[in-house]
Amino acid sequence: MKKFLLIIFSVCIVFGQDTDFETQYYYDTIYLQQGFMRQKYVKGGESFPLMSLGSELKRYPESQELYEKYFFMRMLGLGALIIGPIASSALINTDESSFISVYLGSLFLGAFAAFESFNKLNEAVWIYNREQLKRGNDGNEFEGDSNDWRWRESTP
Repeated sequence: MKKFLLIIFSVCIVFGQDTDFETQYYYDTIYLQQGFMRQKYVKGGESFPLMSLGSELKRYPESQELYEKYFFMRMLGLGALIIGPIASSALINTDESSFISVYLGSLFLGAFAAFESFNKLNEAVWIYNREQLKRGNDGNEFEGDSNDWRWRESTP
């Protein structure tokens, strides 16, 4: 009888600890979601525009650095995809071989920068989630200005 009670008590404790982690994981971590027109990120069951993700990722220096690399690569890719065809069309009158090389070069650079930017963004989100979970397991709270959306008062 004592062994049976001990097993029941142990199982209750193990399952009770799991719900705290699931709650922390649900409210403290973020993940990217593809919307109809653009990407969003989700935190605590609510989706937010991707432009506001930078303020979340600034909590940790490593994720902030990767977010800045994402933003730079994103702008580089968009710039290459926009400026490349314009520059190549200006070169078509002078030299046809430079037209092809500039056009294809900007196309490949733009595609590479777009893929690389999404990789940096995913890595930044992964590092943010890792740091959030480590912070919660250590019991240490974030020492700074908390911009956590759960603790803000809503003003209707």
